[in-house]
Amino acid sequence: MDGEPLDGEFLFVEVLNLRFSGPRLPIAYFAEPGDQMLDIVLLCEDQRQAMLDWVRSTPEETPPPVLVHIGRNVKMAWDGAPLRLDDRVCPPKDGPHVIDITLEQDSLRVLCP
Repeated sequence: MDGEPLDGEFLFVEVLNLRFSGPRLPIAYFAEPGDQMLDIVLLCEDQRQAMLDWVRSTPEETPPPVLVHIGRNVKMAWDGAPLRLDDRVCPPKDGPHVIDITLEQDSLRVLCP
């Protein structure tokens, strides 16, 4: 992330610009879509049960038990696992790959008459 490594074994890694993932789960609880930053959300093995408890409770009311890092550029090694991009699942590819994630410089502008 921004040239600094984040090493470890994680149950999931989500890179978000919004609070929500999947079916409106606020896993990037404090994300700000207009800040031009990415929220990198990591779930460690030792937080598995806490995450399950959080999902079963009222997730919209409390932050999830995850690690969150904030950055502008994320490079991830991808090797042999499915990858989800928005609502699509990409099947695993042969060999290791590096994925580079950044935000566009210009924001979407909506004009109303």
